[in-house]
Amino acid sequence: MSISTTQRPPLCLLVLLLLLLSACGGAPATPPASAPLEEAAPEPVTVRMGYVPVIIFAPMYVAIERGYFAEEGITVELTSFQSTNDAVVQLGAGNSDVAIAGANAGLFNAIARGLDLTIVAPMHSERPPLATPLIISANRVDELTSI
Repeated sequence: MSISTTQRPPLCLLVLLLLLLSACGGAPATPPASAPLEEAAPEPVTVRMGYVPVIIFAPMYVAIERGYFAEEGITVELTSFQSTNDAVVQLGAGNSDVAIAGANAGLFNAIARGLDLTIVAPMHSERPPLATPLIISANRVDELTSI
């Protein structure tokens, strides 16, 4: 008497086959996300910057040379002054939009006399807590994002 045997595929092979078949059918693949929109180029602006030509303001020269301002649509027109006092006077007269200069008695006297300006950020630190300010006329800055 002969006994016939039927081989059955192992259960794991059957599960694998079902998984492969289910991967072939079903809902269509999700469409690829649309490409992100390019940001609009910044509105070009010219900034008249008064400065005292000293080495501590090197970051400004580097930023101009490397095109950091230009990348943001900013054209910088530099005007050199002999002292902070000269830079502050020209800022107050409206001949500069921004002045990079040291904080000294002349600056504080101008503020005490009513010169309307805002000290925005230090360019360097001489010794804590003293720092050289970037000075911007208050009538040109409404909030930090408008710089």
